[in-house]
Amino acid sequence: MPNRRLIDPLVSLAFSIYTNKGIYALLLGSGLSNAAGIPTGWEIVSDLIRRIAKLENEDAAPDPIAWFTKKYSREPNYSELLDSLTRSPTERRQLISNYIEPTKETEGLRTPTPAHRAIAQLVAAGYIKVIITTNFDRLIEQALSECGIIPTVISSLDGLMGAVPLQHSACTVIKLHGDYLDTRIKNSSGELAGYDPAMDKLLDRIFDEFGLLVAGWSAEWDIALRAAIERCPNHRFGVYWAVRGEPSDEAQRLINHRKADLISIKHADQFFVDLREKVLSLEQINTQHPLSQKLAIATVKRYLVDNRFQITLADLVSAETERVVTAILSDEFSIAGPSYTKTDFLLRIDQFNSLCSVLYGILMTGCRWDSGTYNDYWLQSLCRLANVSTAGSGLVGWIKLRHYPALVALYVMGLTWIHRRKYSLIDLMLTKTTIKNSRMEETPIVLSLTWWSPFEGNGAQWLHKDNRYTPINDHLFSILRPLFMEMIPDETDFEETFDRFEYFQALLYVHAAENSNRTYHSPPPTGRFWWRNRDWDNARTVMKDVEAEVQKHGVNWPPLKEGLFDGTTENFNTAKKHVDLVLSKYQG
Repeated sequence: MPNRRLIDPLVSLAFSIYTNKGIYALLLGSGLSNAAGIPTGWEIVSDLIRRIAKLENEDAAPDPIAWFTKKYSREPNYSELLDSLTRSPTERRQLISNYIEPTKETEGLRTPTPAHRAIAQLVAAGYIKVIITTNFDRLIEQALSECGIIPTVISSLDGLMGAVPLQHSACTVIKLHGDYLDTRIKNSSGELAGYDPAMDKLLDRIFDEFGLLVAGWSAEWDIALRAAIERCPNHRFGVYWAVRGEPSDEAQRLINHRKADLISIKHADQFFVDLREKVLSLEQINTQHPLSQKLAIATVKRYLVDNRFQITLADLVSAETERVVTAILSDEFSIAGPSYTKTDFLLRIDQFNSLCSVLYGILMTGCRWDSGTYNDYWLQSLCRLANVSTAGSGLVGWIKLRHYPALVALYVMGLTWIHRRKYSLIDLMLTKTTIKNSRMEETPIVLSLTWWSPFEGNGAQWLHKDNRYTPINDHLFSILRPLFMEMIPDETDFEETFDRFEYFQALLYVHAAENSNRTYHSPPPTGRFWWRNRDWDNARTVMKDVEAEVQKHGVNWPPLKEGLFDGTTENFNTAKKHVDLVLSKYQG
């Protein structure tokens, strides 16, 4: 059955678990324990039968169960088999321990896997409270113990009767097949055909009141468990089913019945580690900043009108900038991983936007209301972001994306100064302020921090679900529109401001390159304005507006008077000619 969601179901699952804290239960099958090198109960029985057959000088291969059934006229039963082979609880424990507990021969196996530990960390964070498992080992309990969690474990009817209610336990682990140290472990088809009424009642409550994530369970043998899922009358929360390869027929039937979202995974370890990272990342994204954006804007306004707060304002801008830079360079945004995929890329974009929201508010407010006294504050913040370290080995996509916050900050400041017609500050920021380029050379910002510089591979197109001519610019437009609602409430006015900034950015890119005798390794950053009105002969465009202004005012055109293009129409025309040439190619 195809997934019904437009976005990655893993992302959808992470959002569901995050927004419904403690509401999703896990149903874990033998897939998790097999990854740790622990056999299933059926595999243990099969191995014991092979040993019995060998001692009787017979060969149980290739089907030990069939051999046993034929020889003894009954299907093998786990507990009866153990009773026949051992004479005391100590002997039984030692026999089973050889299959379950780590030994020198199994070094690195039979211990909690990354999947077990990721689940335990989700439990410790309060996102998972109920774990149903068909496994009889104690790996999940061990992983929980490592996180300081002592779960309520229900592995028998006795344990069920004395268990703490679900809502009062930090975590309840329900071991449907029993515990490996208890000979009452369920293994045969007869034992798996039905549960005690008390266990059925508990499962009915869980499947009715909780969402469900299934992983590592084939659904082929557990008749009673399948029945419990099927008889649940309500679908209060979602069901997600993680599977390697194709689900079994029985699993597919349950998936269809519960309208579950199917998640194709390569390995349980990778799946649960990714899930943990996404859930905890959402937690970090939504953690309230001690200074909200609105409060930061109000604070900056108050500091700007009183010179007594000059040092305080400097400290505020510097501290917030350093907070952002420190976070960008932290392990939270590791350049070594995760893999550079669309899902992880979009998640990191959201994280950066949340991380920087207060700083963007500070820069916008400062550039809007500052009379010119504090220009260095805003420019120093931008330079600090733009010079963030790209040292160290890692994925190119993550290394380059470290400059995304600086690009957004550039647009925040540029849009504000364009709207205020502060052209001298636009020139100061784009052509007079320098940062280090990829070769560690001091270069004008306009040449080093372009809209394409933070993005690698398919990153640009990932920003929009549909194909765009300028996906990066459209993304910047959409995320910055809310920030400028108070300053520029009119949509058309904001679009014209955005177009004007990007057009000047393109012109000054050419001008700065000419002045520094640089060759054009890339076309100028032409922005979204070139395609929004593609009927250039009939539509009003920023190019036409600027050209009309220059023809009308000549050297008295405000941008020239404030120093852009070194104050000459010749330099402006040179830059315009080159940009027009590039745009004509796009138009064609």
